[in-house]
Amino acid sequence: MLHAVLLLAVLSADSSKMFITAASGVRLRATAAADGAEVTRLPICTVLKEIEAAGVKVSVAGQEGVWEHLEAPDGKQGWMFSPGLRAIDPAKPEETYLALAAERAAKKGATFPERADLYNCLRRAASEGKDPEATAKLQLARFKHLDETLKAIGMNSDKQPFKGFLKQYESDVVYSEPAGEWFVRTDNVWQAEKTHHATASGEPLAWFAAELPLPGECEGYLGCSLAKDGMMGGEYLRRHSSGAHAKDALKGYTEYTVENAFVSDLTKEDIPDIIKQIDEAVTLVKTAPDSPQRKKAEAALAKLRAAVVKAKKSARSAAE
Repeated sequence: MLHAVLLLAVLSADSSKMFITAASGVRLRATAAADGAEVTRLPICTVLKEIEAAGVKVSVAGQEGVWEHLEAPDGKQGWMFSPGLRAIDPAKPEETYLALAAERAAKKGATFPERADLYNCLRRAASEGKDPEATAKLQLARFKHLDETLKAIGMNSDKQPFKGFLKQYESDVVYSEPAGEWFVRTDNVWQAEKTHHATASGEPLAWFAAELPLPGECEGYLGCSLAKDGMMGGEYLRRHSSGAHAKDALKGYTEYTVENAFVSDLTKEDIPDIIKQIDEAVTLVKTAPDSPQRKKAEAALAKLRAAVVKAKKSARSAAE
Protein backbone atom coordinates (compact mmCIF):
# COMPACT_ATOMS: atom_id res chain seq x y z
CA MET A 1 0.00 0.00 0.00
CA LEU A 2 3.00 2.34 0.30
CA HIS A 3 2.93 2.67 -3.49
CA ALA A 4 -0.70 3.82 -3.57
CA VAL A 5 -0.18 6.19 -0.64
CA LEU A 6 2.85 7.74 -2.29
CA LEU A 7 0.99 8.25 -5.56
CA LEU A 8 -1.90 9.97 -3.78
CA ALA A 9 0.49 12.14 -1.79
CA VAL A 10 2.22 13.32 -4.95
CA LEU A 11 -1.06 14.12 -6.65
CA SER A 12 -2.12 16.32 -3.76
CA ALA A 13 1.26 17.85 -2.94
CA ASP A 14 3.26 18.62 -6.10
CA SER A 15 3.89 17.70 -9.70
CA SER A 16 7.15 15.80 -9.31
CA LYS A 17 7.88 13.15 -11.90
CA MET A 18 7.14 9.60 -10.86
CA PHE A 19 8.79 6.35 -11.94
CA ILE A 20 8.45 2.66 -11.27
CA THR A 21 11.23 0.11 -11.30
CA ALA A 22 11.15 -2.03 -14.45
CA ALA A 23 12.95 -5.10 -13.10
CA SER A 24 13.49 -7.06 -9.91
CA GLY A 25 16.32 -6.24 -7.53
CA VAL A 26 17.29 -2.92 -9.10
CA ARG A 27 19.78 -0.90 -7.07
CA LEU A 28 19.28 2.54 -5.63
CA ARG A 29 22.81 3.95 -5.27
CA ALA A 30 24.30 6.60 -3.00
CA THR A 31 25.94 8.38 -5.97
CA ALA A 32 25.21 8.75 -9.66
CA ALA A 33 27.70 6.11 -10.69
CA ALA A 34 27.66 2.40 -11.57
CA ASP A 35 30.00 1.72 -8.67
CA GLY A 36 28.10 3.90 -6.21
CA ALA A 37 27.36 2.34 -2.83
CA GLU A 38 24.12 0.39 -2.73
CA VAL A 39 21.43 2.11 -0.66
CA THR A 40 18.83 -0.61 -1.22
CA ARG A 41 17.50 -3.07 -3.76
CA LEU A 42 13.92 -2.71 -4.92
CA PRO A 43 11.34 -5.10 -6.41
CA ILE A 44 9.71 -4.49 -9.76
CA CYS A 45 6.97 -1.81 -9.83
CA THR A 46 8.29 0.10 -6.82
CA VAL A 47 7.05 3.68 -7.14
CA LEU A 48 9.78 6.33 -6.89
CA LYS A 49 9.54 10.12 -6.73
CA GLU A 50 11.97 12.38 -8.58
CA ILE A 51 13.92 14.66 -6.26
CA GLU A 52 15.54 16.77 -8.96
CA ALA A 53 15.66 16.88 -12.74
CA ALA A 54 17.95 14.34 -14.40
CA GLY A 55 21.35 15.33 -15.74
CA VAL A 56 22.88 14.65 -19.15
CA LYS A 57 22.83 11.31 -20.92
CA VAL A 58 25.66 8.91 -20.26
CA SER A 59 26.56 5.38 -21.29
CA VAL A 60 26.77 2.60 -18.68
CA ALA A 61 27.65 -0.95 -19.74
CA GLY A 62 26.61 -0.16 -23.30
CA GLN A 63 23.26 1.37 -22.32
CA GLU A 64 22.32 5.01 -22.84
CA GLY A 65 20.46 6.79 -20.08
CA VAL A 66 20.48 9.33 -17.30
CA TRP A 67 20.98 9.06 -13.57
CA GLU A 68 17.73 9.88 -11.77
CA HIS A 69 17.81 11.24 -8.22
CA LEU A 70 14.88 9.53 -6.50
CA GLU A 71 13.06 8.88 -3.27
CA ALA A 72 11.72 5.39 -2.45
CA PRO A 73 8.40 4.73 -0.64
CA ASP A 74 10.23 4.25 2.68
CA GLY A 75 11.95 7.63 2.36
CA LYS A 76 15.37 6.34 1.30
CA GLN A 77 17.02 8.47 -1.36
CA GLY A 78 19.56 7.70 -4.03
CA TRP A 79 20.34 7.45 -7.72
CA MET A 80 19.12 4.99 -10.31
CA PHE A 81 20.05 4.58 -13.97
CA SER A 82 17.05 5.30 -16.19
CA PRO A 83 16.97 2.05 -18.26
CA GLY A 84 15.82 0.35 -15.06
CA LEU A 85 12.88 2.74 -14.73
CA ARG A 86 9.60 3.57 -16.46
CA ALA A 87 7.85 6.93 -16.13
CA ILE A 88 4.38 6.68 -14.62
CA ASP A 89 1.45 9.10 -14.60
CA PRO A 90 -0.13 8.97 -11.12
CA ALA A 91 -3.49 9.88 -12.68
CA LYS A 92 -3.49 6.77 -14.91
CA PRO A 93 -0.81 4.35 -13.68
CA GLU A 94 -2.53 1.33 -15.26
CA GLU A 95 -1.06 2.16 -18.68
CA THR A 96 2.49 1.86 -17.37
CA TYR A 97 1.79 -1.37 -15.50
CA LEU A 98 0.20 -2.90 -18.61
CA ALA A 99 3.13 -1.88 -20.81
CA LEU A 100 5.56 -3.31 -18.29
CA ALA A 101 3.59 -6.56 -18.04
CA ALA A 102 3.68 -6.96 -21.84
CA GLU A 103 7.37 -6.16 -21.90
CA ARG A 104 8.19 -8.72 -19.21
CA ALA A 105 5.92 -11.37 -20.76
CA ALA A 106 7.89 -11.12 -24.00
CA LYS A 107 11.18 -11.62 -22.17
CA LYS A 108 12.35 -15.22 -22.09
CA GLY A 109 14.23 -16.96 -19.31
CA ALA A 110 12.75 -15.15 -16.31
CA THR A 111 13.77 -16.66 -12.98
CA PHE A 112 11.07 -17.81 -10.59
CA PRO A 113 11.74 -14.95 -8.11
CA GLU A 114 11.27 -12.53 -11.03
CA ARG A 115 7.99 -14.22 -11.93
CA ALA A 116 6.78 -14.03 -8.33
CA ASP A 117 7.85 -10.39 -8.09
CA LEU A 118 5.90 -9.46 -11.22
CA TYR A 119 2.80 -11.32 -10.03
CA ASN A 120 2.84 -9.35 -6.80
CA CYS A 121 3.09 -6.17 -8.87
CA LEU A 122 0.19 -7.04 -11.17
CA ARG A 123 -2.01 -8.27 -8.34
CA ARG A 124 -1.51 -5.05 -6.42
CA ALA A 125 -1.93 -2.85 -9.49
CA ALA A 126 -5.19 -4.58 -10.43
CA SER A 127 -6.57 -4.12 -6.91
CA GLU A 128 -5.69 -0.41 -6.91
CA GLY A 129 -6.87 0.36 -10.46
CA LYS A 130 -9.43 3.12 -10.92
CA ASP A 131 -10.17 3.06 -14.64
CA PRO A 132 -12.54 0.12 -15.37
CA GLU A 133 -11.22 -0.64 -18.86
CA ALA A 134 -7.57 -0.52 -17.87
CA THR A 135 -8.19 -2.43 -14.64
CA ALA A 136 -9.93 -5.23 -16.56
CA LYS A 137 -6.85 -5.53 -18.77
CA LEU A 138 -4.65 -5.62 -15.68
CA GLN A 139 -6.76 -8.41 -14.20
CA LEU A 140 -6.40 -10.43 -17.40
CA ALA A 141 -2.64 -9.82 -17.48
CA ARG A 142 -2.44 -10.85 -13.81
CA PHE A 143 -4.30 -14.14 -14.33
CA LYS A 144 -2.35 -14.99 -17.48
CA HIS A 145 0.92 -14.38 -15.67
CA LEU A 146 -0.22 -16.53 -12.74
CA ASP A 147 -1.15 -19.34 -15.13
CA GLU A 148 2.30 -19.25 -16.72
CA THR A 149 3.95 -19.12 -13.31
CA LEU A 150 2.03 -22.19 -12.11
CA LYS A 151 3.04 -24.05 -15.27
CA ALA A 152 6.66 -23.17 -14.47
CA ILE A 153 6.19 -24.70 -11.00
CA GLY A 154 4.68 -27.86 -12.45
CA MET A 155 4.91 -30.76 -10.01
CA ASN A 156 7.58 -29.11 -7.84
CA SER A 157 5.17 -27.38 -5.48
CA ASP A 158 6.68 -28.98 -2.38
CA LYS A 159 10.00 -27.24 -2.99
CA GLN A 160 11.10 -23.68 -2.23
CA PRO A 161 10.61 -20.97 -3.41
CA PHE A 162 7.49 -22.47 -5.03
CA LYS A 163 5.98 -23.64 -1.75
CA GLY A 164 6.26 -20.16 -0.24
CA PHE A 165 4.70 -18.55 -3.31
CA LEU A 166 1.73 -20.94 -3.26
CA LYS A 167 1.20 -20.30 0.45
CA GLN A 168 1.35 -16.54 -0.03
CA TYR A 169 -1.24 -16.62 -2.81
CA GLU A 170 -3.30 -19.59 -1.64
CA SER A 171 -6.54 -17.70 -2.30
CA ASP A 172 -5.59 -17.42 -6.00
CA VAL A 173 -4.75 -21.07 -6.68
CA VAL A 174 -6.25 -24.53 -6.32
CA TYR A 175 -4.58 -27.93 -6.19
CA SER A 176 -5.54 -30.77 -8.53
CA GLU A 177 -4.76 -34.13 -6.95
CA PRO A 178 -4.93 -36.17 -10.19
CA ALA A 179 -2.64 -33.77 -12.05
CA GLY A 180 -0.34 -33.18 -9.09
CA GLU A 181 -0.29 -29.50 -10.04
CA TRP A 182 -1.74 -26.14 -9.03
CA PHE A 183 -4.18 -24.23 -11.22
CA VAL A 184 -5.53 -20.69 -11.29
CA ARG A 185 -8.69 -20.55 -9.20
CA THR A 186 -11.35 -19.99 -11.86
CA ASP A 187 -13.84 -18.45 -9.41
CA ASN A 188 -11.57 -15.43 -9.13
CA VAL A 189 -11.44 -14.97 -12.90
CA TRP A 190 -15.21 -15.29 -13.24
CA GLN A 191 -15.65 -12.75 -10.43
CA ALA A 192 -13.31 -10.34 -12.23
CA GLU A 193 -15.32 -10.87 -15.42
CA LYS A 194 -18.52 -10.10 -13.56
CA THR A 195 -17.02 -6.86 -12.25
CA HIS A 196 -15.77 -5.86 -15.70
CA HIS A 197 -18.46 -7.51 -17.82
CA ALA A 198 -19.34 -4.32 -19.66
CA THR A 199 -15.74 -3.48 -20.59
CA ALA A 200 -13.92 -4.54 -23.73
CA SER A 201 -11.93 -7.02 -21.66
CA GLY A 202 -15.00 -8.71 -20.20
CA GLU A 203 -15.21 -11.26 -23.02
CA PRO A 204 -11.45 -12.06 -23.03
CA LEU A 205 -11.62 -12.58 -19.27
CA ALA A 206 -14.56 -14.97 -19.71
CA TRP A 207 -12.81 -16.96 -22.41
CA PHE A 208 -9.62 -17.19 -20.37
CA ALA A 209 -11.68 -18.56 -17.46
CA ALA A 210 -13.47 -21.02 -19.75
CA GLU A 211 -10.17 -22.48 -20.96
CA LEU A 212 -8.58 -22.89 -17.53
CA PRO A 213 -8.29 -26.48 -16.29
CA LEU A 214 -10.43 -27.47 -13.34
CA PRO A 215 -9.12 -29.61 -10.49
CA GLY A 216 -10.07 -33.27 -10.23
CA GLU A 217 -11.21 -35.69 -12.92
CA CYS A 218 -14.56 -37.20 -13.83
CA GLU A 219 -13.36 -40.75 -14.45
CA GLY A 220 -16.08 -41.32 -17.03
CA TYR A 221 -19.01 -40.13 -14.88
CA LEU A 222 -21.43 -38.31 -17.17
CA GLY A 223 -22.85 -36.00 -14.51
CA CYS A 224 -19.37 -34.75 -13.67
CA SER A 225 -18.49 -34.18 -17.33
CA LEU A 226 -21.67 -32.20 -17.93
CA ALA A 227 -21.03 -30.15 -14.80
CA LYS A 228 -17.47 -29.36 -15.91
CA ASP A 229 -18.59 -28.29 -19.37
CA GLY A 230 -21.23 -26.14 -17.70
CA MET A 231 -18.55 -24.41 -15.63
CA MET A 232 -16.30 -23.85 -18.65
CA GLY A 233 -17.77 -23.33 -22.11
CA GLY A 234 -21.29 -23.30 -20.68
CA GLU A 235 -20.49 -20.45 -18.29
CA TYR A 236 -18.93 -18.51 -21.15
CA LEU A 237 -22.18 -18.89 -23.13
CA ARG A 238 -24.23 -17.72 -20.16
CA ARG A 239 -22.26 -14.48 -20.13
CA HIS A 240 -21.28 -13.99 -23.78
CA SER A 241 -23.55 -16.12 -25.95
CA SER A 242 -22.68 -13.99 -29.00
CA GLY A 243 -19.06 -13.45 -28.02
CA ALA A 244 -16.01 -13.91 -30.19
CA HIS A 245 -15.46 -17.43 -28.81
CA ALA A 246 -19.07 -18.64 -28.74
CA LYS A 247 -18.34 -21.31 -31.37
CA ASP A 248 -15.24 -22.47 -29.50
CA ALA A 249 -17.25 -22.70 -26.28
CA LEU A 250 -19.43 -25.38 -27.90
CA LYS A 251 -16.55 -27.81 -28.37
CA GLY A 252 -17.10 -29.76 -25.16
CA TYR A 253 -20.71 -30.39 -26.07
CA THR A 254 -19.89 -31.56 -29.60
CA GLU A 255 -17.68 -34.37 -28.30
CA TYR A 256 -20.31 -36.35 -26.40
CA THR A 257 -21.14 -39.80 -27.73
CA VAL A 258 -23.25 -42.49 -26.15
CA GLU A 259 -20.15 -44.67 -25.85
CA ASN A 260 -17.78 -42.19 -24.20
CA ALA A 261 -20.52 -40.99 -21.85
CA PHE A 262 -20.84 -44.47 -20.28
CA VAL A 263 -24.61 -44.26 -20.34
CA SER A 264 -24.88 -47.97 -19.60
CA ASP A 265 -23.23 -47.38 -16.22
CA LEU A 266 -25.88 -44.95 -15.00
CA THR A 267 -28.02 -45.94 -12.05
CA LYS A 268 -31.73 -45.18 -11.94
CA GLU A 269 -31.03 -42.64 -9.17
CA ASP A 270 -28.59 -40.76 -11.43
CA ILE A 271 -30.78 -40.54 -14.50
CA PRO A 272 -33.26 -37.73 -13.57
CA ASP A 273 -30.41 -35.35 -12.68
CA ILE A 274 -28.50 -36.31 -15.81
CA ILE A 275 -31.50 -35.55 -18.01
CA LYS A 276 -31.87 -32.19 -16.26
CA GLN A 277 -28.19 -31.40 -16.89
CA ILE A 278 -28.52 -32.31 -20.57
CA ASP A 279 -31.59 -30.09 -20.94
CA GLU A 280 -29.70 -27.20 -19.33
CA ALA A 281 -26.80 -27.79 -21.72
CA VAL A 282 -29.17 -27.76 -24.71
CA THR A 283 -30.63 -24.45 -23.53
CA LEU A 284 -27.13 -22.96 -23.30
CA VAL A 285 -26.10 -24.28 -26.71
CA LYS A 286 -29.18 -22.73 -28.31
CA THR A 287 -28.10 -19.28 -27.11
CA ALA A 288 -25.04 -19.41 -29.39
CA PRO A 289 -25.29 -18.05 -32.95
CA ASP A 290 -26.39 -20.59 -35.54
CA SER A 291 -23.38 -22.44 -36.95
CA PRO A 292 -22.21 -25.94 -37.93
CA GLN A 293 -20.66 -26.24 -34.45
CA ARG A 294 -23.97 -25.43 -32.79
CA LYS A 295 -25.80 -27.98 -34.94
CA LYS A 296 -23.18 -30.59 -34.08
CA ALA A 297 -23.50 -29.84 -30.36
CA GLU A 298 -27.30 -30.00 -30.52
CA ALA A 299 -27.19 -33.32 -32.36
CA ALA A 300 -24.70 -34.82 -29.89
CA LEU A 301 -26.78 -33.76 -26.90
CA ALA A 302 -30.00 -35.00 -28.52
CA LYS A 303 -28.50 -38.46 -29.07
CA LEU A 304 -27.14 -38.45 -25.55
CA ARG A 305 -30.51 -37.51 -24.09
CA ALA A 306 -32.28 -40.19 -26.08
CA ALA A 307 -29.82 -42.81 -24.80
CA VAL A 308 -30.29 -41.66 -21.20
CA VAL A 309 -34.10 -41.72 -21.54
CA LYS A 310 -33.84 -45.23 -22.98
CA ALA A 311 -31.68 -46.23 -20.03
CA LYS A 312 -34.31 -44.79 -17.72
CA LYS A 313 -37.02 -46.89 -19.34
CA SER A 314 -34.85 -49.98 -19.11
CA ALA A 315 -34.19 -49.30 -15.44
CA ARG A 316 -37.92 -48.88 -14.82
CA SER A 317 -38.78 -52.12 -16.63
CA ALA A 318 -36.17 -54.01 -14.66
CA ALA A 319 -37.60 -52.66 -11.42
CA GLU A 320 -41.09 -53.84 -12.36
